[in-house]
Amino acid sequence: MNIKWVLTVAAAMLFFISGFAKAEPNEELWSNSNVIFSSMPAVHPNGNVLIGDRDGDVIEFNGLTGEIVRRIPVNIPESDYRIEISQDGTRLLIMGKVFDYATLNVIKADLQKTSIKFYHPYNNKVIYVKNSYDLAIIDFEQGEISSHHFPHTITAHEVSLDGRFLAIACKDYIAEPGNQNTFLYFYNAQTMKSIRDLENTPSTGRIISYLQFSETSKYIGYGHLGGSPKATFFSCDPPYTKKEFDVKGIGFIKDECVFLSSYFKEKSIATIWNINQEKEFYRTELYSSLLPLYNKTHNTLVLDYLYMKEENQVIRQLTSLDLNKILTGVSVENPKKPLAYFTTEYLKGILIINNYERISELINIEILDIQGNIMYSTVISTNANNSRIEIPVNLPNSVYILNLQDGKQHYSKKFIVTR
Repeated sequence: MNIKWVLTVAAAMLFFISGFAKAEPNEELWSNSNVIFSSMPAVHPNGNVLIGDRDGDVIEFNGLTGEIVRRIPVNIPESDYRIEISQDGTRLLIMGKVFDYATLNVIKADLQKTSIKFYHPYNNKVIYVKNSYDLAIIDFEQGEISSHHFPHTITAHEVSLDGRFLAIACKDYIAEPGNQNTFLYFYNAQTMKSIRDLENTPSTGRIISYLQFSETSKYIGYGHLGGSPKATFFSCDPPYTKKEFDVKGIGFIKDECVFLSSYFKEKSIATIWNINQEKEFYRTELYSSLLPLYNKTHNTLVLDYLYMKEENQVIRQLTSLDLNKILTGVSVENPKKPLAYFTTEYLKGILIINNYERISELINIEILDIQGNIMYSTVISTNANNSRIEIPVNLPNSVYILNLQDGKQHYSKKFIVTR
């Protein structure tokens, strides 16, 4: 088993929960409201979170602790730009400059700045809006260029992580000012041949501002940063089923599991839905985010969270929600009966699990580091009358993930080793 097993189980547990749970403040893994942010956040494959600040730097946070790892001096005090990360994690794309992630050396400095993204799965190709009607694809190492014309103004574009699909959103103003038609085109990203026109609808006051593919390209979805809320999802395979929700912000957790949120005047609202089953299983009024991101490495949600600190003052706060905490204590077999909450403690080379109520006689235990490497794995036999489990294991100082499989029940829990 590995870290993917943890995430798969976590998602599977979500789908079994009936009704929805209410968020609690302790679901925050960390947050930061001391920095004035000027960009949208991005999540690196190693789990770290990057976001720009008003001083013209990009700040890299440890995705697990929220501690600042480093500041990247890019001298871009502009607001609301996007930080793009290549699929392999080796390169950053920030306002027309390509950086080597490890060294921060500038690989390319004079690329087009408007709506530029990596052309996945390549780390040497980018796609950007050349003008209002043309998308250009450039291999900035070889100099190869291709351009593709569209009949309407391009407002957003996105390439799926596996490089299969390209989605292009457009608008076209009609008779009355402020009104327009919204278009969503769906292409084969390798051949640039049209697969299907997904949408051509009147959309008063709404523009498709950003697009997002699910992890394995099962769905394509979009939200709105302005105008009336109407998040929309399409399946990427026939019959291209369409589903709509009255929210603005969307973020895929797994293929069918999405975080939906909106901010209405002084009130936030967010839910987690299974869009296939059309089932809500989590709701909170504590958080909202226009571009929520799933941190696969740490099984967390990264929220560019907006809230009212004082009357008529909107504050941006970077927040990481722990999905393990949201899911803690829910039984898959009987969702109405919470399991006993157990604690972990590491003392003198022994991991101690207290207050654990077993389900079966044999329990599979696995310890991973935060990169997903298996540090320890065993199967133990437990006593029904003993709620304490001791695991002798020598671990260096760090943060670890305990995976525990007991019959059909699975748990994932973090613990820290310090001396």
